[in-house]
Amino acid sequence: NNASSSLKLDELDEFDMPLLPEQAPKLHAALNEILNTEKAYVLTLRTLVNRYMAELVKLLRADEQIVIFGKCQVILGVNEKLLAKLEAAA
Repeated sequence: NNASSSLKLDELDEFDMPLLPEQAPKLHAALNEILNTEKAYVLTLRTLVNRYMAELVKLLRADEQIVIFGKCQVILGVNEKLLAKLEAAA
């Protein structure tokens, strides 16, 4: 009987509850690693954009700026949003 092997609606409630770190330590360790990596990446991008790029654009031609910095500001914005979502979910 296929119905007996499938999940019932009242059994789905258990999937809505978050797992505690002690229930899934490897999962939580992986999620923390992703969060910490994203924090470090955003910090690095901020340093690139706010310190290096801010000063070097004064010395570089427009074509050189594109080659060196490309879409760093766009990438920073996307990753800041991602980091905010990851932190909110943590």
